Amino acid sequence: MRSAILFEGELFRVWSGDPAATGLVLLLGGMMLLMGRRLFWLAVALLGFLGAIVLMEALVGELRRPWIWILALVAGLLGSVLAVAVQRLAVVVGGFLLGVVGCMHLLAWTGNPGGRGVEVLILLAGGLLVALVASSLFALALRLITAGAGSALIVFTLRPTPPFDLLLFGGLWLTGFVLQRGRGSQEHGLPRRR
Repeated sequence: MRSAILFEGELFRVWSGDPAATGLVLLLGGMMLLMGRRLFWLAVALLGFLGAIVLMEALVGELRRPWIWILALVAGLLGSVLAVAVQRLAVVVGGFLLGVVGCMHLLAWTGNPGGRGVEVLILLAGGLLVALVASSLFALALRLITAGAGSALIVFTLRPTPPFDLLLFGGLWLTGFVLQRGRGSQEHGLPRRR
């Protein structure tokens, strides 16, 4: 059983029928996966956008489409500004949003046995856990968040069935993390930490 929020929600409806949107999201996912540290601000913006859609549908349920998009775009813009202005805080927020997205894949894999209330608690707990890890391991978190953002975009777009969605998500995440590790210093392409 797939998660209702992810596979029947706004995100799935938008990407399921538009080849141009699918191609763009796959391209952005590949960029995040391979060059994410250099594009950290974009990774946080994309995670803000994705995380806002997933959380709004989990918490509010049926929200009118224009409001979902407006709030998701605002979250994405705030994420990119935050990533540039206050990098350490952006890593924590990006970690939280990545935890939410990662837990969505786990819920899809397990079939979400507890219902909507349990789903929301798992999303929030996963977000907090990854945010704590991100705050304590900054350089590592940059690679983990950006590789995770890229893998989430790719898996959201390709929509493989469970358990292949979780396997693809984890495999792409690990691949992106390892490939980014081999590229340049941790500061390359990033604004100086404040």
